[in-house]
Amino acid sequence: MVSTAKLRLADVIPESNIVPALKATKKEAAIRELVNVLASAGAIPKSRVREVTDAVVAREKLGSTGIGRGIAVPHEKMDFIREPVGAFGKTAAGLDFSSLDGAPTFSVFLFLSPAEPPDRHIALMSRFVTLIRKPDFVSFLAQTQGAKALHEFLREVDEW
Repeated sequence: MVSTAKLRLADVIPESNIVPALKATKKEAAIRELVNVLASAGAIPKSRVREVTDAVVAREKLGSTGIGRGIAVPHEKMDFIREPVGAFGKTAAGLDFSSLDGAPTFSVFLFLSPAEPPDRHIALMSRFVTLIRKPDFVSFLAQTQGAKALHEFLREVDEW
């Protein structure tokens, strides 16, 4: 169970949910790829892949989750989710996420949270925003390669 007291990224995004080299070249394809990772890892039912993908893409159309500095954080609350889950993917080519700074996105964090109670979603997003504001987060993230090393990085930043 993921505690709202101190959400840990390494718990929300296990190593099995990390894609060190996304195949996707477009925003919607990247979302679909990460949702499929969640299904393959057993974090969501495979029967819900299309529903989740459609919901995250629809959320993205309301306003870009490309927050800048090479990072996008597509996210959605889903009724069937009991605990926050996430997937993470990197791309060397960069994706157009319509980021606030206009720059390409190289790191995509996908988060799904329970629809109720909303405190879990708020805690997850708050924890993530706190981390990405730290000056070293983006540079260390860009330098880290491979699923194992990326998961270890998430463990380390959980201690920041």
